[in-house]
Amino acid sequence: MRKNTSPIPAIEAEPWLYRVNQLADTIGGTLKQSMRRAFGVTPSEWRLLIALDPLISRSPTELAQHLQCSEVAISRALARLHALGYLVRTADESDARKFNIRIHASGIGLRAQVTVWWADYEATLLGDVPAQSRETVLTLLHRCAQKSRVRRVAPTPSRQTAKQARR
Repeated sequence: MRKNTSPIPAIEAEPWLYRVNQLADTIGGTLKQSMRRAFGVTPSEWRLLIALDPLISRSPTELAQHLQCSEVAISRALARLHALGYLVRTADESDARKFNIRIHASGIGLRAQVTVWWADYEATLLGDVPAQSRETVLTLLHRCAQKSRVRRVAPTPSRQTAKQARR
């Protein structure tokens, strides 16, 4: 069998969302490795710590909705952070089968350390980027996020047809 040696055709201008996705993967991978090595937590676990208010207990369902992730992922992160002593679980007053979560003092300490690290990392990446440029990028990302949520709720007809064809 002859090996194909022809070059992959170049795309003259990469699609913007493709580049954003590549950047998110690259930065996400760096964050995951660095946070695991330095603090022993994943970015998902850190996001959960940030979402918790020291004075207010939250249910796992509320946290999943707030963080826009599955209850399974939240449950996994909650279990690990609770085992590490960063969270306190309390029984729900209205339903003993349910529980609420609040951040423990040790979790607040970890959150403070990670927040400082995060700010330093962000300064390394964006320190020389003018504030106006950062605001423009944030505005674009926010608009894309809003539109992508709408898009997920209402799939295109071609996607619907492809789904039905697989059944």
